[in-house]
Amino acid sequence: EWEVALWTEAQQWETQAEQAYRNAEYEHAIDLYQRTQQAYTHARQAAEQERLRHDAEQAKQLSLRSKTEADKEEAPRYAAAQVAVAEAAFSEAERLLSTGDFVAARDAYRQAEEGFTQAGTEAQGERARLTMVAARTQAKAAQTRAEELDAAQRCAPEFAEASRLLQDGQEKEENNDFHPAAKA
Repeated sequence: EWEVALWTEAQQWETQAEQAYRNAEYEHAIDLYQRTQQAYTHARQAAEQERLRHDAEQAKQLSLRSKTEADKEEAPRYAAAQVAVAEAAFSEAERLLSTGDFVAARDAYRQAEEGFTQAGTEAQGERARLTMVAARTQAKAAQTRAEELDAAQRCAPEFAEASRLLQDGQEKEENNDFHPAAKA
């Protein structure tokens, strides 16, 4: 709105300058045209600043969404270091926004967004890894119990299949293939 008011003011100066020129008041017209040029320049600068502020605000909203997604993945618990880096970038972006350095603020918000996204991904992977470790522990305990009950002899096909699945899971764990390992 402020930019519109500045633009309107510049147009008024221009109208007055044109009127002075038509009235052959050339010195006055020159002065008014200079004011017109300054007013248009000021209006363009204000519009550009508003555009940059808007870009920074949009980047802020995207970083907040990424933070929300990272929180859903329990990133503060499973990827605390990455969250700390992202939060530092977000705090810096807030400081830059408050000082009117919109370009730097936008860039810092984008850095925060990327950090929160990485933290969410890291947390998701860590949770999957922990789930896989728990499943492996339970499977090993079940295997030990089955061996104690002589399941290898009594239920040979089922025991062989369970042993194969356990081996597949261990291989997936060694390859950091946590999601399929949890399913195996």
